[in-house]
Amino acid sequence: MSFLELCNMQATLFIMILAGVILKKKGIIDAAGERNLTDLCICLVIPCNIIKSCFIEFDSSIFSACFALFVSGVAMEAIGMVLNKFLYNGFLAQKKKVLQYATVVSNGGFLGNPIAEGIYGSLGLLYASVYLIPVRVVVWSTG
Repeated sequence: MSFLELCNMQATLFIMILAGVILKKKGIIDAAGERNLTDLCICLVIPCNIIKSCFIEFDSSIFSACFALFVSGVAMEAIGMVLNKFLYNGFLAQKKKVLQYATVVSNGGFLGNPIAEGIYGSLGLLYASVYLIPVRVVVWSTG
């Protein structure tokens, strides 16, 4: 990917974020609309994105890399959970919960997958999707 293509992708993402901010400030998108857009992303866009990432030609090196990425994703989640046991003990309960959640759950699934695909193509999307499996398990269980 060339520098110009990377700048174009970043500009596109910035424009989409800016459009969301403007729509929110103008009152066009209310709290229910936000919830609907979030549900749309979580229940439709992300699963379709993950399925799309699997439509590539596999070989043993890709399986090996996927296994290593999955293990590193599990390790990062485990490290985050261990850190959560003692890192935020000095905070009020409500703030502690938020900080603990933010430690183990990244926002990589929303913007990370499209960026990985834009920079590295379908293989990058597959790798990002595999790495984020443990994060998604934590989101829907411990999170």
